[in-house]
Amino acid sequence: MIARVFIFAVAIVAAISEDEIKAKQQSSVAETSRPSYEQKMEILLDGALSHWYNLPGNNTPMSNVTDPCDSILHHFALAGGNFTKCLLDHARPFRMCEKCVTDYTRFVHLYDDLQGDERCSHVLLLADRVQVVTSTYRNFKTTWASAFCDKCYDFIDVNSTSGKVSFNFTADVRMLQEMQTNVTDCFLDNAKCFIPANDTGKNISSVCTVCRSVYQEMNKKYVELKTKNGGHMCMDLVDMMNYTRLMWSNRFQCSRPMPSSVSVIIICVVACLAVFSFYASMPFLANIRKPNIFKAKRIDAAHSHYGAIREDIADRSLPEIARSSNESMDARRRMNSQQPMDGNGVSSPRAITGTREPG
Repeated sequence: MIARVFIFAVAIVAAISEDEIKAKQQSSVAETSRPSYEQKMEILLDGALSHWYNLPGNNTPMSNVTDPCDSILHHFALAGGNFTKCLLDHARPFRMCEKCVTDYTRFVHLYDDLQGDERCSHVLLLADRVQVVTSTYRNFKTTWASAFCDKCYDFIDVNSTSGKVSFNFTADVRMLQEMQTNVTDCFLDNAKCFIPANDTGKNISSVCTVCRSVYQEMNKKYVELKTKNGGHMCMDLVDMMNYTRLMWSNRFQCSRPMPSSVSVIIICVVACLAVFSFYASMPFLANIRKPNIFKAKRIDAAHSHYGAIREDIADRSLPEIARSSNESMDARRRMNSQQPMDGNGVSSPRAITGTREPG
């Protein structure tokens, strides 16, 4: 009896274990067949992009469309990365226009391919608000245009089949590059090395003497090109001339005043000396005339005291002067009252003088 019960329990346990094993196997199979997060996102993305690829009038399967667009985008990213690396590698001294023209031209050509394909332009250029591809293209175009790199070349072309870029520098650019090479060789041959800025040895004076003609010729040519292009010079040439002038003036200390500046300085000095000499010689050379003062003949000098105090009252006090003035006025009034009057009520002048009229 006990044996039967034991056998029955073992059978039940075995059945339960078999059911658990089957359940685990089924769950593992379900997890294996369940797509991962990346697979889910790819499925969703394919469903979303199918709207862009399956445009009206386009019956091309999606698998045949994505490959060309992805290929163009991949090469576009490589060209943009190569141009960025070239730009940074040649930032100082600035040689972007000369060294990076191939990478830049390929980058622009691939963007034109993206724009030319309606399906790829919708998917890659207009699919979102940020527009990474378009923004990157505009940034590179702005950098190239701000350096006036197109002024360096007669033409820039790319082969659509092979992707080979061909270009040709202008005659003026080639001439200035050759002059810059001659100036640099002259610096190196006569200075033997790049001398520190605080060194004023014999080699510096040698550079200033030997290399002056080639340097002035290059500087003159650069000024002519800048005037010809209205100041819009290829940045490679501008940076090249700036470094050459920096070496000439600061490193080798060969700068000299320009002829126009010397003439202006001489004229100013001569003008100042002339003015100083004129005023300094005036006391010795000028004929100073004394003014002639004429006295009025109609006024008696002894009784004339207009505008001044007479000598006889200069030492008297103010009360005495006032009393004397009052006495004089009283005497004049008494004299006037004693004069005879004529028929018209006017004092007769004959009475004043003491003359008598004839009888």
